Amino acid sequence: METNAGMAQPWTPGHLWIVGALAAAWSGYDCWHFAHVSLRETATMTRLAPDVVDFIDAYPAWVLVAAAMEVGFGLLGSLLLLGRSKWAVAALGASLAGLAANQFYQLSSGLPTSWNTWSYWATNLVGWLIAAALLAIALRLRRVGALR
Repeated sequence: METNAGMAQPWTPGHLWIVGALAAAWSGYDCWHFAHVSLRETATMTRLAPDVVDFIDAYPAWVLVAAAMEVGFGLLGSLLLLGRSKWAVAALGASLAGLAANQFYQLSSGLPTSWNTWSYWATNLVGWLIAAALLAIALRLRRVGALR
């Protein structure tokens, strides 16, 4: 397809919009939850077990930065993916790095008892799978020229 300027439009796979929209919704919720916990919003904090609140309150600053990277760059990467930007790869990579650092701290410091459940582990597995899949999709889209 030719544009008015005579330049060929890059190919855009149809699933990019679905993946990007779902990723933005997932990451948007993560950002919302991170903000509510960080700001100690009452309704959110009352749903957390007291040992989880104590654990989060004891986070060192670098873990908060890692968690902010995880959710913030995840949302940015999703939006950049929707915008077909090559920078989605860097943002989604930074999100995955934030997830890795956050998980490293959580696992090395001993989880609160109320987090050591099958649902915690299942949620984390899903989070890892989604983050890795988004980065893989962005890398593939960049390789085939769908991101500019």
